[in-house]
Amino acid sequence: MRNSIIRSFWSWAGPREGEIDYEDDKIPSWSWMGYEGGILFPDTEYRHFRSYKKLRFERDGDALFTDVWELQDCHLQKDLSVKPPETRYQIRDLPGEIRGWVMYDVEDDKGPTSELAVVVVVVGWYDDDLHFLTVRWVAEGEYERLGIGVVQKDCMSLKGTDIMVV
Repeated sequence: MRNSIIRSFWSWAGPREGEIDYEDDKIPSWSWMGYEGGILFPDTEYRHFRSYKKLRFERDGDALFTDVWELQDCHLQKDLSVKPPETRYQIRDLPGEIRGWVMYDVEDDKGPTSELAVVVVVVGWYDDDLHFLTVRWVAEGEYERLGIGVVQKDCMSLKGTDIMVV
């Protein structure tokens, strides 16, 4: 399970180059194995992480099942401190304090397309930081990956249970 979790928490290293055609197999949206181009894994100390307790992989590891969350009393603001800033946003609470970040897989001129997330990794003694995949709804009970992020636990509220990320 540890390898599947890490395989899902990646970001693009450069311009997105397209999907790999595996002909008979469909690679899930959360896996880097379905795309061409370089990827990066966040610089995080994963020796001490715990997977989210309701996260599970089924169907020979190609389906990720978990809960879906949404931002609570927080909003997204373009992160101008990184270059280029096109796909990275700060998560800010109502007073304006930075509580985390989210990075989308693709540039979107219209801004963020989702404030929904599935928690993948929990870090900290009291589950303080939640590492998540930001997702969007595609069908009843099914979501697809849009990017990754990290947020403090009190910025999220549970929206649904036992959903599938395809």
